[in-house]
Amino acid sequence: MIYTDYKKAATRHLLTCFQLKKILKEKYQEKEAVEPLSAIESEQKYALLSNLYYLSGYIIECIY
Repeated sequence: MIYTDYKKAATRHLLTCFQLKKILKEKYQEKEAVEPLSAIESEQKYALLSNLYYLSGYIIECIY
């Protein structure tokens, strides 16, 4: 791969992370302030957070 390919990959992963963060904030953070999450919602939130951290690692790897 050449540098521009890594830059495009990092940018694509970053945009995905922004979308995941938006979903987490809108769907879970505001709801948690009112009532506890159900078991399914907690699993979904954990899955989104895991994907967010995973993609963040790829961003760092592509930049490095």
